[in-house]
Amino acid sequence: MKTIFPPPLKPNDKIAIVSPSGVIDSAYIDGAVARLKKWEFEPVIFPHAKNIYGRYAGTIGERTADLQKAINDHSIKAILCSRGGYGAIQIIENIDFKPLVVNPKWLIGFSDITIFHVALSQLNIASVHGIMAKHLTENASNSNSVRLLHNILTGKLPSYSLTSHPLNRTGEAKMGGKLDQALDRVNEAINQSPISDKLDSINKKIIEKGLPVVDAIDKTAQAVGIELPTSRVYKALGAINTFNEQTEGDFIENPSAYLDRLIGKGDEKGIEP
Repeated sequence: MKTIFPPPLKPNDKIAIVSPSGVIDSAYIDGAVARLKKWEFEPVIFPHAKNIYGRYAGTIGERTADLQKAINDHSIKAILCSRGGYGAIQIIENIDFKPLVVNPKWLIGFSDITIFHVALSQLNIASVHGIMAKHLTENASNSNSVRLLHNILTGKLPSYSLTSHPLNRTGEAKMGGKLDQALDRVNEAINQSPISDKLDSINKKIIEKGLPVVDAIDKTAQAVGIELPTSRVYKALGAINTFNEQTEGDFIENPSAYLDRLIGKGDEKGIEP
């Protein structure tokens, strides 16, 4: 199936600015507005783009509504996600990207926004894994990132030519040998772990409390394996229950150290779920 490329933008075309993930300093949105105006586009700050709801730029409903409205509005010719962070996973299943098949428009962003690019790729719609509000505010006009984004929006798509490595060969890639054995051992360890039946509730609490999933799941995976005793996971589970705005600052400052404190490194005896 042929890839769908959004049409080039023209002067005075509208670009929506939405914040589907983490909260952003409003000064960066204002800076992005100024840059887009210099490019002769009309930036439209959506209703909840500057919202603050804990670590998120609005509730799940508010962030969903802004992105869906930007997708559905035919007068909007591109969508700039203001920042990544964490939060897109909370709304991805609520978003209907199908209108973009008929009315394609560039969706721009990276980091947490990548999940939207994956959804668009499944519909064969091209999108821009590119800079957002902070970089549009701070990067120089002649920087590669700023220049390339402007080029893409105005129809000057980049082309790449890569020389094949001399050891490359055509064929089908197959997993096997040590990799298969390693994956089997990991799955076996998870299935046999005494806390395997606790994983769903642990992950649910992690998501409910807004902890960055990658880091938190990584810690959980270590516990499921061998590196962390079961009792430490129970400690973390109890601590996550008490996670609040006051402790969130400590977590954001140094997530690994914070989770280490939750899990503990002392006596493992006598701790039960």
